[in-house]
Amino acid sequence: MIAIRRAEERGHFGQGWVDAYHTFSFDRYRDPEHTGFRELVALNDERVDPGFERSHTAPRDVEILSYVLEGDLAASDAHGHRTVVHQGEFRRVHAKGGEVRDRATAANGTPLHLLEFWLRPASGLGAADVESFHIADADKRGKLKLVASPDGRDGSMSVGTDSAVFVAALAEGDTVSHGLVEGRHAWVQVVRGSVTLNGRVLTAGDGAAASGEAKVVVAARSDAEIVLIDLA
Repeated sequence: MIAIRRAEERGHFGQGWVDAYHTFSFDRYRDPEHTGFRELVALNDERVDPGFERSHTAPRDVEILSYVLEGDLAASDAHGHRTVVHQGEFRRVHAKGGEVRDRATAANGTPLHLLEFWLRPASGLGAADVESFHIADADKRGKLKLVASPDGRDGSMSVGTDSAVFVAALAEGDTVSHGLVEGRHAWVQVVRGSVTLNGRVLTAGDGAAASGEAKVVVAARSDAEIVLIDLA
């Protein structure tokens, strides 16, 4: 079964300096029919103007992965960890419930565009931790590159949730596939371009949940980029 969440159906929050789309209920956006999928409890697509800051409070323990699509992200968490994450890089944060998770702004005078994925951990998180991950273009071109996993395999970031996160940059005509162990699920988010997912057309901003499928097959209808999350 493939359940599609179209880009235009997402919750939208705009305040001049920030433009944010929420696939699931988040902050002031509430949609009882879209409160997450498996361990994926938030998926946000945000653009932030230079010089402005946005922050979120984690209502519970979560693993937060930020993928910088354009610009540079200057961020600090509740424990004073400060990092600058550049275009094409991921950042992973353990966020404890009740903390102001992040204060982030566009750095170096350029607009910021990022995707954020909030994942529910299998058990309570340990000490605060921040990790960054750079992906060379060649490593994700035409294939699924592992970004995060429970055991940090193949040099990926380590997350305290039974999920694996992949990214792929596809040229028109490229196809990638990912097998799903029985009982596993997948979320596919289209970052740019247009693809088919098991024959269903998705375009930039669209996401889809796959359940009860032996595998997911993504074929690029144009140059495209996707994030795929394998979930328990």
